[in-house]
Amino acid sequence: RPGLLEAARTTAGATATAAAATAVAYGVLLVASFKGFSQFGFMGAIGMLFCWVATFTLCPPLLALGERVRPFVSKANARRAEEGTFGTKYLGEFAERTPAPIIAAGVLLTLLAVLGIFRLFKEPFEYDFVRLRLRIMDSELRIWSDRHYEVFSRGRSDALVVLTDSPEQSRLAARALNQKSAEPDSTIERIWWLGSLVPEDQNEKLEVLRKIKDLVDSQPISWMSDKQRLKVEEFKATLSLDPIKLEKVPLRLVEKLQEKDGTIGRVILIYPKKEVRLSDGRELIRFANEIRKIDLEDGTTLWTSGSPVIFADMLTSVIKDGRLTTIVCYLAVTVALFASFRNLRTTAFIMLFLTYGLVLLAGAMGFLGLKVNFFNYIVIPITVGIGVDYHINVYKRYELDGKKSIRSAVVQTGGAVILCSLTTIIGYGSMLLSATPAMVSFGLMAVVGEITCLTSALLLKPAFLVVGERRRMRAVSGKAGGVA
Repeated sequence: RPGLLEAARTTAGATATAAAATAVAYGVLLVASFKGFSQFGFMGAIGMLFCWVATFTLCPPLLALGERVRPFVSKANARRAEEGTFGTKYLGEFAERTPAPIIAAGVLLTLLAVLGIFRLFKEPFEYDFVRLRLRIMDSELRIWSDRHYEVFSRGRSDALVVLTDSPEQSRLAARALNQKSAEPDSTIERIWWLGSLVPEDQNEKLEVLRKIKDLVDSQPISWMSDKQRLKVEEFKATLSLDPIKLEKVPLRLVEKLQEKDGTIGRVILIYPKKEVRLSDGRELIRFANEIRKIDLEDGTTLWTSGSPVIFADMLTSVIKDGRLTTIVCYLAVTVALFASFRNLRTTAFIMLFLTYGLVLLAGAMGFLGLKVNFFNYIVIPITVGIGVDYHINVYKRYELDGKKSIRSAVVQTGGAVILCSLTTIIGYGSMLLSATPAMVSFGLMAVVGEITCLTSALLLKPAFLVVGERRRMRAVSGKAGGVA
């Protein structure tokens, strides 16, 4: 019982700070304009706080109950407590014996990471959606996919569907879209609507055709060759003076514009130009921005939607919110640390090594060819929130020991920190087996972030603290010698 109370007393502060910092990092996603990310942030923040509350309300009584059934204390457990687990004893001794080489290696890795960051910043966002699509590995599945394309994709299938309120509104919208498509930099190739099947103002157009036909009939053709007369007759045959009615239009053309209840006249299909690849995020955003808002002649505005607009908004959200959420997350975690430690120097020290882990992550992304996409960008605030936990737990232990030995702090807390990181790595690492490159990129970024932050917390930061300890000892020895 005394040991349980001591464990709760000494770990409550560190874990509360870590949980609060992680909750803040998740909560920052609430500022994202995309609902999926803001809801993710809300769930992560609330879940983190609830888990901490559950840990300190349920674990102590359950451990006490288990102790009555079978005592946990044994010689093996006591020895592990002294020597640490997962090799933390050797980590602590390595940091204590060779701090200078560790710091030198850290500086070298930082320089390499900067090179990787330059590569990443040339094009940090993934605009090519082909690289994020499902990788079909099974030959039979590939055959069925090709068959599906053959059956269901006869003709272009990349049109954006616009549903208006009435055929009259469709006419106005079609006119506005045709005006847009006439611009030199337009992404619209053509639009398909009821007017494409049954032309407007047929009487006026038929009158023009009638005049053309009369003009052709009035001209003598006896002087022409047989081949020329044949061409004239073929041309006259095309000058039909019968009005086009919807009943005469082939059903396969009508079905494209027909609603489920049979209504016709309210659907408009917008086709992008063939050179506009909607799998390219830049082209997708251009197309979506052009057709998103349609201003009609009667003063009303028609807003469109569909997969091109939705995916363009998601990509724009990542580009717009990504930097904002990262900066806000970093600042919010800094504030949370300062509120816990109440020391600006300590806060800056911890954030320095957290930043080091993030720099290594960015550098690794550059060398691995990983780019930020609308799926994996939330890894950055997650890494900030989880990575700062490791630094907090080690440094809190170091403080409780009176800042006498960082090796002891690493031995006592390193095993728990590594175990937490391993479980997280296993969870994220399972995503590397996915057939979807977007999920693979998420898992790889998260795993690399775990490794860089863990290395910073258990190796580089202890090496710096060892150097600080030795300076303090030399200072104390110098004062003692001066007094003597």
